Amino acid sequence: MFALVLGVLLSFYLESYGIDLTNIITGMSFGGIAFDPIWRAEVTYRTVLVPIITLFIMGGLAVLYPAIKAALIQPVKAIHYR
Repeated sequence: MFALVLGVLLSFYLESYGIDLTNIITGMSFGGIAFDPIWRAEVTYRTVLVPIITLFIMGGLAVLYPAIKAALIQPVKAIHYR
């Protein structure tokens, strides 16, 4: 939870101020496309909620298989099972 709050606060900071790369790249272009030397983040509800929801789904799926397997083993066999 602490990392989530810290990450969102950092993203809001980068949305306002950005990362200033003017000392490193000046007038950089690639394939005819000019790059802005100040890189900014974009914080939306989707960029915050999609990773959280994906984490819960993947965690639930990772826990589901061992839980089903453990539920199907009889207690007497589970004591002797290695």
